[in-house]
Amino acid sequence: FERWSPHGLRAWKGTSGVADGGGTLFDLGSHLIDQALQLFGPAAKVYGETARHIGADASHADDDAFVSLQHESGVRSHLSMNLISALTLPRFHVLGSAAAYTKWGLDGQEAALAAGLLPVDPGNGTEPEDTWGVLGIHGNTRRVPARQGAYPEFYRQLAAALRGRGPAPVDPA
Repeated sequence: FERWSPHGLRAWKGTSGVADGGGTLFDLGSHLIDQALQLFGPAAKVYGETARHIGADASHADDDAFVSLQHESGVRSHLSMNLISALTLPRFHVLGSAAAYTKWGLDGQEAALAAGLLPVDPGNGTEPEDTWGVLGIHGNTRRVPARQGAYPEFYRQLAAALRGRGPAPVDPA
């Protein structure tokens, strides 16, 4: 999860240190680590690095972080998040024993909302073909569409859980 934001994080996230929940690792890293744990299971070993490149204030908020997870399943995840990538790497680069999957760019739902589209508008949450992932091996690849995003479904499930009418959309464990 790389961004080009040479002015750092917004508000308190960019001025609070790790002890106060600030910095890139807590802001973006929490989402990446959650995704890796959901996909590949619990971590048996964890290694990480953080650094601060932007500004010289005493906040100690990191703007560059790397986390390596050795999952109990045997899979290893390398997670990178920073604010100093003028040119970004793929969003996902998954290497398997028979093929690889590479995906560039972010989920378009947030950008669609910022552009004024509503979650109920036709096509919202559907990615254009030029942003689809690529699956295969060198010389034999195919584009793979992402599932249609559905932010409202998360909130529907959350409301039901809060009313005692269903499980939480994300397992708190």
